[in-house]
Amino acid sequence: MAFLIFIVIALFIIEPRWYTNIFLLALIVLVELLYYTEKIFFNTNFSEQVLNVTSYAFVFAFIPLVMATLSVLTYFNSKVLLEKEGRKKSNLFLGLIGVAINMVLIYYIVSMRTISENVYSEIAFYYIFGLFVYFTMMYSATAIYAVLYNWRPIHYTPDYIIVLGSGLIGDRVPPLLASRINKAVQQYKKYHGRPLIITSGGQGSDEKVAEAYAMKKYIHEHYPEIPDEAVVMEDQSTTTLENMQFSKKIIIERFGEKARGIFVSNNYHILRAGFYARKAKLKANGVGSKTAFYYVPNAFTREFIGLLEMFKWRHMTLIALFTIFMLLVLRAVK
Repeated sequence: MAFLIFIVIALFIIEPRWYTNIFLLALIVLVELLYYTEKIFFNTNFSEQVLNVTSYAFVFAFIPLVMATLSVLTYFNSKVLLEKEGRKKSNLFLGLIGVAINMVLIYYIVSMRTISENVYSEIAFYYIFGLFVYFTMMYSATAIYAVLYNWRPIHYTPDYIIVLGSGLIGDRVPPLLASRINKAVQQYKKYHGRPLIITSGGQGSDEKVAEAYAMKKYIHEHYPEIPDEAVVMEDQSTTTLENMQFSKKIIIERFGEKARGIFVSNNYHILRAGFYARKAKLKANGVGSKTAFYYVPNAFTREFIGLLEMFKWRHMTLIALFTIFMLLVLRAVK
């Protein structure tokens, strides 16, 4: 276990933008879970066997309790979002997750009563429960890793600062995007005006101007001390990956291939943006701006699902292997 932790720390220091690091972190969580499961259920000491029975009952009562609590929290968060951010479909997202958790909870309770009736129901129960544990571990590992990535200090003076767009209201910069711009300016001043600020974002169908233009205008209006030549626009991108790829053209023209920089987004988005920066072969790490706490659970859950889609073949391969394993178990016990 100590060796595995050492490997994760070493890889995090070498390259924090490796998705493999999250898999290894999830593996550590799994190993710890299995270790304490063995301690609880397979200890031969008589006095501890009594504890094992109690623990067994506690664990199988604890699981539905946690699931029920999670579903309540998701409903509560969706309610807060609807009140503070308006009636948007995206603000119902976490509530839908809560519905899914409740469905799994109902299945769990029903299956615990019928699991011993036939081998098919037993295998189906452990298969679905295994998938639930897998995605729960991945979510937990991703959340922990996202916090670590946000805390990781920048040990070099950046040549550039990419400000990632997040949408406009007409031609106006909304608070979410303003927090990114303010953070970028803070970083610009931290390095004594040396980095080039790149405002990155094209014009959406519901926007009057390009995001890059609105961001540059915001900087000149709120920070007139920053010279015009210190801010350049990348106004063609429509996705985070394009933000990185199109900004890279400007960076190479100004600084060459060896340039190093940072990109700024909201803290919940920094990790996924880091993977896109690596995909674009940019030598850049993220700096996150603060986000209202009530907004983070919903936004981060969407980021997690975005990461699942981004690395879907890895997850599909592992799920396929797990499915094959359960089919082999079913064949062996029939």
